[in-house]
Amino acid sequence: MVMWEVAASVYGDLGQTSVNLDDIDAMAGRLNHAANRMETLGNIWSCALMQITSIRSRSALCPVLTPDSPGIDKTAASWNRTAACGTLSYTAVRHTTLNVDAMLDACSSQAVKAHELDLDCRHLANALWDARSLYSNAEHSALMFIGQASQAFINSSPAAALVGGLLVTGGSLAYGTVCEGRFNSAYAIAGSAWAHEGVFTALGQRIARIPAFPTVEGLVSSDESNHAAARLSPLAGALSRGFQGEQLVVNRIEAEGFSSPAVHSVDTALEHLDELGNGLNSGLPHSTICIQRYRLASGERSWLVTIPGTQQDGSSPLGWAQNVQLMSSEDSQRMEAASARFVLAAMSDAGIHSRERVVLVGHSQGGLVAAAIASQQHSLYRIEHIVTAGSPVANHPIPASTWVTSVEMEDELVAALDGSANPERQDWITVRGSVRRSTSSEAEEPSDRSTPVTGSTDTRESSHGMNYHRAAWRNADELGAVETHLHNLHLGELLDGTLEENLYFQGELTP
Repeated sequence: MVMWEVAASVYGDLGQTSVNLDDIDAMAGRLNHAANRMETLGNIWSCALMQITSIRSRSALCPVLTPDSPGIDKTAASWNRTAACGTLSYTAVRHTTLNVDAMLDACSSQAVKAHELDLDCRHLANALWDARSLYSNAEHSALMFIGQASQAFINSSPAAALVGGLLVTGGSLAYGTVCEGRFNSAYAIAGSAWAHEGVFTALGQRIARIPAFPTVEGLVSSDESNHAAARLSPLAGALSRGFQGEQLVVNRIEAEGFSSPAVHSVDTALEHLDELGNGLNSGLPHSTICIQRYRLASGERSWLVTIPGTQQDGSSPLGWAQNVQLMSSEDSQRMEAASARFVLAAMSDAGIHSRERVVLVGHSQGGLVAAAIASQQHSLYRIEHIVTAGSPVANHPIPASTWVTSVEMEDELVAALDGSANPERQDWITVRGSVRRSTSSEAEEPSDRSTPVTGSTDTRESSHGMNYHRAAWRNADELGAVETHLHNLHLGELLDGTLEENLYFQGELTP
């Protein structure tokens, strides 16, 4: 039984987005569902119209379908002669004329009315989304203000901030203990989610400005965590070389027992990412990425590169140390990360040309790799769209030519490591999911205000898992947000062709 659900909000794309207001969510979602039903009904009436017209054209001699045929009394009580009706012959005993013209008019009229209702519902749903967008800027600004206020408070009064943090996390832990009857640290993370970005920014400011740091300076910037990563990156690189090795080996492998589906939407891209991340359960070697080649109707090729998150294996180029390098504010340090070099080598081996369109999809560290490549390699590759799940990519200099779809959970630590909310800019949206306990029984349909998390149980867990990010995206998409629809269309157009081949590459660091 699914015990947890996710309700999503969307912001970005210059503020033309939605916020998580339950009543507006529900009404906009229902209007969108009604519009879909009206569209289906209109298509059914249109299909009936075409079928009747086709039958009439094929049966030109049928007296039933030809109301003005001369010499036939179609209202007589009996009709004793045989009439030809297309290729069929029959003897009619009693017969009333079908008013085919009226049927055609009725089908046409109903189809028009259904499509008009479809457009009206969509117009009202879009109006609600526009109304909700008025709140998104305020919500986004409030989140930024809370983060900056937390940063200033921590820097000015570290002891008081520590006491306050202990009280908040302690209260959350106590609440979780009461709810579940046992200690669960996930409640401490969830209870302090509102302060995560501020805490990481303050810590980053201390690390980046050792030994002294100003209290006020830094409130106007949001990349302290990235500067801190730049300071720590040489150490992370040395640890990686010392414990994992310096030599990166990239091999193309056969993924026996594992099959990657064709991807034509953000939802299926996240599904594929989830399956690839869990590939070890299907016999897929660790540190494996998938590159798919598509053939478009124009004859051109496009590519999808799917990158899983941090791997536990000690020789993996997607290891823990690479996260620090990928978070760095320095371009060269990001590209020095073994994970970034791994993906670039695989893309080269796959034969991706500089003018062929590429989509990058990644979870956690995989999203950091996607953002780094889009930021630094846009002259080498044509990165048209990236999708990140649970990745701290707010401060990466991703060019405006690249669409960005980010999915984050409010109470996950990883996405907050950058200490900043994702920017509001054209063609960059962020779907933020909020976890809540399910109130639906097994026999009930899930609420249209939230989406059930597949695989969840009665125990609260980290929301950094792909099943939570997938639920967040589905919730936003099912409610009919305009922005999610546009990003689905854009990704679908880039991969709107035949999947020609799945290429799998494994990376390994050796001494």
